[in-house]
Amino acid sequence: MDQQAAYSTPYKKNTLSCTMSATLKDYLNKRVVIIKVDGECLIASLNGFDKNTNLFITNVFNRISKEFICKAQLLRGSEIALVGLIDAENDDSLAPIDEKKVPMLKDTKNKIENEHVIWEKVYESKTK
Repeated sequence: MDQQAAYSTPYKKNTLSCTMSATLKDYLNKRVVIIKVDGECLIASLNGFDKNTNLFITNVFNRISKEFICKAQLLRGSEIALVGLIDAENDDSLAPIDEKKVPMLKDTKNKIENEHVIWEKVYESKTK
């Protein structure tokens, strides 16, 4: 394969990115449920997005507590685990929920307890 052909061959990772954007395009100006990587579940209207899945959402509510969060918000794509469309006809997204029956979503971030202590020890070992 010559060098020109290697650059013109589509890379599969880009295909996945395009598929995600096409799906989000269908969700514009509609109510969506958003699950963030920290486990927080939001209900909002999707008003915009970009190629990095950064979202502009409005009328944002916490799905579990039903608490109104804000009128408009920007979410970074790296903070989003899932975006799904809410059925407008059967929208009970803000109906009461029995919190005992709802499994709490696990935080997907890799958090290390007392990470600053570890980095202090690394710094000390390198400065000796």
